[in-house]
Amino acid sequence: MLEDLSKDQLDAMPSALGPWGTKMAQPGGLLNHHHRSALLHHVKAVSIYRQRIQDPSSTSPRSVIIMTLLLVGFEFIQGNMNNVDTLTGTGMRLLENRISLTQRPPRPSNENGDISTESSQPSSAQVRRGVRDDEMEDIEHLLPCFSLMSGFTHFFNSHRTAMPMMNSTPILELPQPGVTVISKLEVFWGQFFTRAVVHIMRSLHGQLRYKQRNITQAALEQATFLSYIRMWDSVLDVYLKDPALEDNGRRALRKIQIHRLLIHIVISCSLDRTDMCYDAFEADFRDLLNRIVTYLRDPGPISKVGFTFTEGLTTPLATIVAKCRNHELRMQAVHLLNNMAWRESAWDGKALVIGKSGVVMLEERGMDANGFIPSGSRWVWMSGKWDLEKRELVATYLRLMPNEDGTPVHAHLELDMDNLLDTCSMVGCHGRHDPFECYQE
Repeated sequence: MLEDLSKDQLDAMPSALGPWGTKMAQPGGLLNHHHRSALLHHVKAVSIYRQRIQDPSSTSPRSVIIMTLLLVGFEFIQGNMNNVDTLTGTGMRLLENRISLTQRPPRPSNENGDISTESSQPSSAQVRRGVRDDEMEDIEHLLPCFSLMSGFTHFFNSHRTAMPMMNSTPILELPQPGVTVISKLEVFWGQFFTRAVVHIMRSLHGQLRYKQRNITQAALEQATFLSYIRMWDSVLDVYLKDPALEDNGRRALRKIQIHRLLIHIVISCSLDRTDMCYDAFEADFRDLLNRIVTYLRDPGPISKVGFTFTEGLTTPLATIVAKCRNHELRMQAVHLLNNMAWRESAWDGKALVIGKSGVVMLEERGMDANGFIPSGSRWVWMSGKWDLEKRELVATYLRLMPNEDGTPVHAHLELDMDNLLDTCSMVGCHGRHDPFECYQE
């Protein structure tokens, strides 16, 4: 269905999270016979979906994933973000304890009857000892990953119920160069990446509540993930050195390299509630931005689809803006985000850049003469609501360092949807911040 949309129809789609997007076409555009027929089919599909979820045991996890993603895709086209959030949450509840990613590993007792902090063998490994359902394994991470990644956009809530049921135990299943095809490599990576996102999300929630996770368990998980990330780096290098590798495969691997570097940075800093640890990764942020610019210089085939369900460049760019305290690098990322012409999952670059710019402003007004941002001036964006009448984003931010009595410090900003904050003039910067000028081929 999505592939049949014309360019004019895609241009008429509302932005997923950007209320300033182009309005729906008038009758004769989208609202024609085909559109009405599509709506009728969609309503019928939702009705069937509702009937099936009354008895979850009669619906296979595979059907739940495929059906949910199809319905979510249609709601994306209509711009119905509340429906996207509701459908995603429903789909995740139906998958609880039915796929390896939602089967939490048991926590065995030690000899004294206490809960052991050592990782038990994950249930997914137990699943794999039996008959493998390759077709199911290929897709089982898609909806969980979509749900979790939506949570980082600050506009969705379904991840809040999905996260507690998710299994973040690191699992390593590496592709074999010369044996494993690129499409299967992407599946292995998707499964690993999803578990890494669960680890990151749990750390972030602890940070927002000023609470520390079980430090022993979290540190063990962190160390294991970082070890596996290094192994993935080596395998990807071998694949990329293959002279027979096709252009599409090379492009897919380059994107995975971007996400590999991203989670390497974030997981390395996941136990630091102050965000000060990120300062040691400025060179990695620069490398990450360089890889993104290189990827954008070779755009590949032009897709007719206005959004994708996969992780793309919005995630790493938004992370650079929020976590890299180098003004030049984060403003180059702002430049790229603000010029994104497509949506990636629930991520809309034009919407995100408005809220993320609030983080930049709050932090850099506390910057010292050397460009250093102290711990008491570091913030995180918590939530945002659109005021369409005023054309504003009302965003709430949390200072990472609480008051002396432990109470949280919040800031509320009303941000113009049509004009980015001028954070540069505040620090006396007159740069263009065009990454395509900074990173020469």
